[in-house]
Amino acid sequence: MADTNISSSGYTTNTSIPFIITGFNGTKCWWQDFNNSVYDQSSNPYPPVHCLSSGDQIGLLIDVEAGLLSGLAVIVALALILRNFYGHLKSDWGQEWDLIQEPADIYVLLLFFFELFQALGGITSIEWVRTGIVRTGSYCTAQGILQQIGEMGVAMSTLVIALHTFRVIWWGKSQDRRDYWIVSIVSGLVVTYDVLFVALGTGLNKDYMAPDPFWCWLGGRYMPEKIAGEYIWIWLALVASVILYPPLFFLVRGNISFEPESRFRFSFHRRRHTTATKGINPSSLKGMLLYPVIYGITVLPLSVARWTTFRLDSGRQYQTTGALAGGTFFAETVFRLSGVFNVIIILTTRRRLLFMRQVHGVGGAPSAESLDNPDLLEREVGAEHGPSVELTGRQRAERAGITGPLGERGDWNLQDGEA
Repeated sequence: MADTNISSSGYTTNTSIPFIITGFNGTKCWWQDFNNSVYDQSSNPYPPVHCLSSGDQIGLLIDVEAGLLSGLAVIVALALILRNFYGHLKSDWGQEWDLIQEPADIYVLLLFFFELFQALGGITSIEWVRTGIVRTGSYCTAQGILQQIGEMGVAMSTLVIALHTFRVIWWGKSQDRRDYWIVSIVSGLVVTYDVLFVALGTGLNKDYMAPDPFWCWLGGRYMPEKIAGEYIWIWLALVASVILYPPLFFLVRGNISFEPESRFRFSFHRRRHTTATKGINPSSLKGMLLYPVIYGITVLPLSVARWTTFRLDSGRQYQTTGALAGGTFFAETVFRLSGVFNVIIILTTRRRLLFMRQVHGVGGAPSAESLDNPDLLEREVGAEHGPSVELTGRQRAERAGITGPLGERGDWNLQDGEA
């Protein structure tokens, strides 16, 4: 309950509340802000102000730095893409390129787009570090919008990337113009849902964005919106990553084979060298397992911390100690670093995406020299447009239309019509 003993002069007769020269209870809040920050079930069930302690400010500063690192990582990745694209335009390779080389490129751009919003949502907490007070208002609303758009968008992008990768590799789908339409439509739906959800929620509801309590996000009265606008997508993306990526790892490694004419019936066995998907580099295999591991590392602590906070009674949610500040800041900082983790994974396991590969040839039949040089073979036949994973020489040759696995036959024949 608010302390009615605090006067406008800043003094209190309530000896249970410690007072220091900078503010009440070890914060920078003066009497009015402190009163507004105190939970009261009847008169102040959703405090519009939260007073930060010095420890809260330090934890929040670390979160700001994590957001800054993620934002810089995404900007560097985009700068690398633009640099390579510019280098292509200035080159004389003789092959026409588009910025989007394959459907998965669209999803990666979508992920980077939302990662920037999520990073900005963390960076804007610098204002609360400066003032020591989180309060409702236009700045609070802006931060909440940035955070919800970014966090929901990153989760949805991660989900569609997992589904797309599984579809392409498990079913062995060659990617054609129809895939570009599918990916473009799905990306449009993701952006539309994200933007409309946030815009309608902000426009139709009072105090939609409020202290949560260490930064601004959806207010305490909007629990259904928190679930539909973020948590459901985070959990779906995590479940999809855990379920889909490990089978792909064993498939491309050669531990899974399918029954004829069916991708629903398969057997698991010791590693073989006859699967049609063999030849993917070890870094890509590890990457398929890193996706669920890294995503789990970034979202599980956050889910646990917020779920623990939800289970507290309403009054304790707005107390620094009751809100488990240390665990919350740790979980939020790890979550905020998702931009760094995503950029590292994409740059190390999906280098063929978004001009992170070099293609110099114009296609055609491979030369005799290229058969013994996988890198030269790839340049001559052109970039493959299958799953966005790094391929070894064996699979590059097979994707190029050369029959007979390397090392299993002494002759090489080109399939009719594919030279």
